[in-house]
Amino acid sequence: MALWSKLEATEKRGVYISDTALTPRHFYWESLKPKNLLIFVKNYNNIIMNGKLNRILRIREAALIMKDIVISRLGELVEGLAKEDEQKKAWEDFLVEFAEVCGKSDLKEKLKAPISNLLDRISEKELSDGIELLHEKIDNFPTVDVYKAIIEVLGKKNDEHLVKIAELRDVLSELSTPIIQLWQDVLLAPVIGTLDSQRAQNMAEKLLENIADTRAKVVIVDVTGVSMIDTIVGEFLIEMFSAVKLLGSDVILTGIKPEIAHTLVKLGIDFNMVIIKRDLESALKYTIGKFSKGTEKKQSNTKRGDTDEN
Repeated sequence: MALWSKLEATEKRGVYISDTALTPRHFYWESLKPKNLLIFVKNYNNIIMNGKLNRILRIREAALIMKDIVISRLGELVEGLAKEDEQKKAWEDFLVEFAEVCGKSDLKEKLKAPISNLLDRISEKELSDGIELLHEKIDNFPTVDVYKAIIEVLGKKNDEHLVKIAELRDVLSELSTPIIQLWQDVLLAPVIGTLDSQRAQNMAEKLLENIADTRAKVVIVDVTGVSMIDTIVGEFLIEMFSAVKLLGSDVILTGIKPEIAHTLVKLGIDFNMVIIKRDLESALKYTIGKFSKGTEKKQSNTKRGDTDEN
């Protein structure tokens, strides 16, 4: 039935076989003959190609008309789109670039760069309002293609922002939990600000990595700048100190404020596994004294060995 409709429509458009105008009833049977069938297919293809060509020409003609409208009314459109000079310049640049690419087969892709540049200078709401105005002012304005391009551009910008946020979060994590090597075998981990479970976990991972790399014997954790330590963070610190001890390092905890000490006692958090010092100065003195005694003992053992040999 579909074939018969096509054949009948073709006859009405003036396709003749063997120079004879056939009625629909005879047209079908005559068209089945090899010679006539070849002629029919050729004419039918010509009709299709002519239709496509006409459609392309109409699209190009509409694009040229739209381009002329945009260029000729550029000042009027810009005045309606923005009030400030900077925004007017942004819309003017966009409209000029739009006029150059309108009518292209890959219009959506061509519009991405101009839209991205425009979004760097105006807000998303201003862009949406502007596109709506252009849709009203310009006939056959490709609103759908423009909005598709806007969505893809915004998606890309959002992905870029997420990457930047992740990078800044990593930088902030590095700065918020610095691990400082004071001298050989001694590391300092100053903690400033609010210490939550996520930050404590990051600090533990970083501290353990530095201990393994430097083979440090003493780790000083200074919490002078911490305002509060809750139960979860306190237990996490104990786990971190236990891991440090397993790596063969001593832990010195300094800077616990009176209110934090009171809270930790009420919560039943026990730091007996670590050495507690009042402040960083006391911790450094203790560390220096410890290493000095170790050095003196080593020298004494060396001298005693030399005397025994004599």
